[in-house]
Amino acid sequence: MGCDAPNFALKRLTPKKFCLQMLLESIALSFVPQLGVRGAAYLVDCFGSARAVYRASKEELVERCELREDVARAITLKKGFAEA
Repeated sequence: MGCDAPNFALKRLTPKKFCLQMLLESIALSFVPQLGVRGAAYLVDCFGSARAVYRASKEELVERCELREDVARAITLKKGFAEA
């Protein structure tokens, strides 16, 4: 899996740390309760990246991807990061 880090300097991360953060976000998304790997892949397809999914509001997750409110809330609360 490649990593494009065009804005890493703006975020004060090295390219390697930026890629590791993106990987962590992707893994964490698959651990969100009631979402799973397929649901995580669907959301990444909808938003373009796991980072964009985590930046979305609960309302945007529900409306744009027809996600259940409890799952959208879990994403906005960053559930799954502890397991990742």
